[in-house]
Amino acid sequence: MNIDISVYGLDELRAKWQYITKTGARKELQALAQEFSAKLLASVRSRAPVATGGYRSRLNAEVSGFRVEVGSPDPYAARLEFGFVGVDSLGRHYAQPPHPHFIPGVAEVGPEYTQAIMNIVKGLAV
Repeated sequence: MNIDISVYGLDELRAKWQYITKTGARKELQALAQEFSAKLLASVRSRAPVATGGYRSRLNAEVSGFRVEVGSPDPYAARLEFGFVGVDSLGRHYAQPPHPHFIPGVAEVGPEYTQAIMNIVKGLAV
């Protein structure tokens, strides 16, 4: 399951992109992404439902450039996040309540990450 978070209003970042790639700011932003991937993963894990601990232990974080992704290889991750009422493809009936953990995790960590990015970008002199 992937949840994409789009941040709008970062026109300064786009305008300074070439400068960023030519300076140490790129490394600083990538280090920031690594730091926040760990924070986001911890936040999501702390909210994830636990039966045996297997699902929680398989949650993972990946960083690509400045993009931070936290996800699960488990096909039922979306059902845990959003709940599911109905019959699945195997004919089983479910009335599973939601256990939000991805969205609240992003809500907790996302604003701090965005602000940290903006602080780095604002500090650039072009």
